[in-house]
Amino acid sequence: MSNDRTVDQDKAAEHGATRAHAARPHVPLGDRIPPTIDQADGTAAKRKRTGGEMLFDATTYGGFALVGNEVVSTFIVKAAEKPTAFGRFYEHVNNMTKKIGPEGTMPFTKQGRFNYINFAILGGFTMVPLIKFLEDNKGRIVRAADSIIHGVKADNDPAIRSAHEEMDNAPKQTWGSLMKGRLLTVLAAWGVDASINWGPNAEKGWSGGWSARALKGTRFEKYSSLEAVAGRVADRMGDSIATRRGLDVAKTANLKSWLNQGFGLLSLSATLTAIFYVTSKFFAKRHDDRREIYDEIHATRAEHVAAGNAHVEVKKDDAPLPTVNAIAHEARVAATPELGREA
Repeated sequence: MSNDRTVDQDKAAEHGATRAHAARPHVPLGDRIPPTIDQADGTAAKRKRTGGEMLFDATTYGGFALVGNEVVSTFIVKAAEKPTAFGRFYEHVNNMTKKIGPEGTMPFTKQGRFNYINFAILGGFTMVPLIKFLEDNKGRIVRAADSIIHGVKADNDPAIRSAHEEMDNAPKQTWGSLMKGRLLTVLAAWGVDASINWGPNAEKGWSGGWSARALKGTRFEKYSSLEAVAGRVADRMGDSIATRRGLDVAKTANLKSWLNQGFGLLSLSATLTAIFYVTSKFFAKRHDDRREIYDEIHATRAEHVAAGNAHVEVKKDDAPLPTVNAIAHEARVAATPELGREA
């Protein structure tokens, strides 16, 4: 099998590499990976963020990802209680999920809590497209916010301009990173709810999670789960509102039902939003690191093509091509010699 490259192959490689160069200037891998390592002492350097970026994150993840998710999820679970087509669908799925596991075991599924959580976390998925849109326009939004916060200083201050450049070069959220983060959040939702969030609910026949069952009958029972604490806050708020507005018993009960549902989901949503933020950012960084490695491979190929070394390549018949992970590891060792010595 011949290893000679054709003219068309050389042109294709040069075209692909030119696109990589146009997207990002060629910089040796050892100087770029990892981008947040302080070469002096080997410690990770935290990226500086402006007031506008902090406001963006608080609004995007604390606002839409948390509050938006909370509002949508509350309406979903309340709608499931009504005798509508959606309510009947909820009950049908609930009856199916109750069959998971051996008879008489797994109260998390047998008592319908598993299905309840699955519907409650749907609100988080509805926020993903909005978060993606905001992340795609983050640079423009942050600069506008900094202009309001700092005025003309936002355009002239070297520190702010440098922070904006670092923000532009930071890993970007992708559909993949957001959805992976969301799916991990789903797994976390089951674990968090079954352990510390799920509180007893006599009306719906729920016995509660691990912490609620462990502390049942003790003086700490009223604080045995996140829902138990949220329920106490909701009841007191409901009584206060009902007293001020002079609501009758029926309206007070309905108000407390909504507040209990809302505060109960809020306790879970706050935990899951933090998990979603961290995991989606992690996947975004991982995606960015791999993209840089691929760009480096194309850029190196372009340099050989431009220099006339069209035949410089690893022969597939003689040795396997290095994997992306292997190249990344070598680059990190080059950037931090300490890693090489430890190995």
